[in-house]
Amino acid sequence: MNKRLRKKYHLDEYKMLGASICISLVEGLNTEQYNHFFDDFISDAIELNGLQFGGGGSDQSWYGVLESKSRYGSVNDEDLAKIRDWLTHRTEVSTFKLSELWDLFHDKDPFYEAN
Repeated sequence: MNKRLRKKYHLDEYKMLGASICISLVEGLNTEQYNHFFDDFISDAIELNGLQFGGGGSDQSWYGVLESKSRYGSVNDEDLAKIRDWLTHRTEVSTFKLSELWDLFHDKDPFYEAN
């Protein structure tokens, strides 16, 4: 397959790896604490490491996907270690799960549950 098609279909050197994340928060957070936590999460854990987060949830739990900000970049194990370390040290977090790296264009999200 030529380079143009590998790029178009995100194959080989253009494969993009990401990870899924589930975060459960401790009970009893007020709106200010909740907003402060997620502002910090986006600025300090995600953007500071050159990542993007897409997802959502409720006031008790969030689910999303982490990916690189660069066009054909990938999340790596070092990025996951930084996220894991950041979440471990936050008192607002009850539990969290990070998936293994997976191909964002060709693999099934390991945390996705079809209804």
